[in-house]
Amino acid sequence: MTDELRLGAEAAAGARAEAIITDPLFADAVRRIRDAILAQWQNEDDAARRDRLWLEIRLLSRLVGQIRGVMETGRLATAELGEIEARRSVLQRLGIQK
Repeated sequence: MTDELRLGAEAAAGARAEAIITDPLFADAVRRIRDAILAQWQNEDDAARRDRLWLEIRLLSRLVGQIRGVMETGRLATAELGEIEARRSVLQRLGIQK
């Protein structure tokens, strides 16, 4: 896969990730899940169950972090594609590249 194709795929995935992260429904769902788990965790006496609930919180955070990572990679890819296009435009104006 060429760099531009890879960057295009990363930019597209980043745009989809941003749509997910900024979707109020997704944000509300994450908040509700986190709040429910934390409420259970605060009221749980069994150490093993508390550990499991804490693991759930960490996994939820990892999920959101993964989506944010894809979003950031997409932003970087979009910027890099812009730079490639700008260089290409300059070279075309100079008659160096078609």
